[in-house]
Amino acid sequence: MIYPTNTYTKTYTYSRVEAIQDQFDHFLRFGGIDEDTIRTIREGVTEQKVRSVGLYALNFLGLRVLEISLTIDWSSHGRLVLAQPHISRELSGWEGTLSPEVKVAGRRFHEVASSLGARPQCWVAWVREEYGVAKGFTGEVPAWAGQVEERGDLLLDLAEMSVHIRSAPGHA
Repeated sequence: MIYPTNTYTKTYTYSRVEAIQDQFDHFLRFGGIDEDTIRTIREGVTEQKVRSVGLYALNFLGLRVLEISLTIDWSSHGRLVLAQPHISRELSGWEGTLSPEVKVAGRRFHEVASSLGARPQCWVAWVREEYGVAKGFTGEVPAWAGQVEERGDLLLDLAEMSVHIRSAPGHA
């Protein structure tokens, strides 16, 4: 007698906005940013009020020599949510909830900032400036230490996001 067998596969998914929040969380942790700041930025992402977040390192003169930023295009996000509202938690190249692009950029930033002995700092570009002011994000980002070189890429599995690396010559 032959008995039928059933095979079950379980795939874990989560919403695109949760995946985006996680990228910002991981990104900021590479810079050693405090939990209160991370929580505020995560709330801003949930409310679609954050456009971009950057981590930067300064040289001994107080000039920027390295910066990485993570950007979200909310218009693209809206279109992508309609087509694919959830993504798998088991994507190729990901470490748990950390995308490969954020992992590479974040680790590289951490290595260079550490080698400079620099304490990473962050900036946030808000959709509306008054939201950032209300949350206590004010001030200016220091000037660059020279000509800026920039590279950028979309995140393969979250195409509404991009990561950019900017550096002054000799610091990438």
